[in-house]
Amino acid sequence: MVEVDVQVTRGGDHILMHDPTLSTTTNVRDVFPDGAPSLETGDPAARRHLIADYTPGDISQLRLNDREGGVHRIPTLRDALDLAENNLLMILDLKIWNKDTLVPLLQSRPTENLLLFTTASESQLLETAEATGIGVFIDLEEFTSTGRAFDRSVDRYASRLKMVSVGPDQFTPEVRERAEEHEVAVCINGFSLDDAAQLGSDYSPWARALAVGADAYMTRLPMVVQDLLRR
Repeated sequence: MVEVDVQVTRGGDHILMHDPTLSTTTNVRDVFPDGAPSLETGDPAARRHLIADYTPGDISQLRLNDREGGVHRIPTLRDALDLAENNLLMILDLKIWNKDTLVPLLQSRPTENLLLFTTASESQLLETAEATGIGVFIDLEEFTSTGRAFDRSVDRYASRLKMVSVGPDQFTPEVRERAEEHEVAVCINGFSLDDAAQLGSDYSPWARALAVGADAYMTRLPMVVQDLLRR
């Protein structure tokens, strides 16, 4: 499974980009030194290079920064869906989205290989899930009581809730039992385990997490985790 970040352009199309600006990872300053063409010349907002101010045509002229010299255009969500279909599972992290244009795009796709996630609007997430038939993925790590947060998610999303994310210490028998009761998969977020592996070459926390048998694991070090699984 892969997780991708989705942003919306001027006009409502969707691209893959983590930040709401284009200046961090693209050559936008070189291509559009005066800022977004949609805004008045001299408008300070133009030089913020917000994705929402650029049309798909503008964005098609940009290339991603690559230290190794590769030339890559900015992928659209449509590109990603084409690649994922019948090939892999994908979580769509909806940073900013236009429901009116996103829903028709997703309605034309198989739903079983996709999950929806956002930290923005829960109500808009539910509307999008109901309109497309795609399940939702909810992060429970920030909550003090994982059990109460799980119950709240079940109440809100009902059968649309397909997977929840918890920290390594939050995967308790209570959470496992509730998840099995509602047929919800549990994913352990291993980013803190990644830190231990990278900073101290300590893979034992990852080994212990894998031993508890969660349904999925989230990592920035997939090759390391796959090697641990093989061993």
